[in-house]
Amino acid sequence: MSKQQDQDNARRARAREIGLFRYGLIQDALSQELSAKQPGRLVLAAAGYRPLSIVNQLRLLAHVSRWTESHNYAVTDLTVEVLEE
Repeated sequence: MSKQQDQDNARRARAREIGLFRYGLIQDALSQELSAKQPGRLVLAAAGYRPLSIVNQLRLLAHVSRWTESHNYAVTDLTVEVLEE
């Protein structure tokens, strides 16, 4: 086999592995017995999403926003040195 064929075969094998992994994540959500909302919840849970994930991110964003405002910083002022204060 040529080097190009080896690379193509490796790429195809990797794509197949990725596809099987993704299918493994959602296979439970493909059940016909689930309600309309349940498949989405199962896929999100398999991907690591938890109901408080977005809440915690918004809390962190609000905290950073209040901190930058209290120090009169603009986004462009945020450097490693400033953040290490």
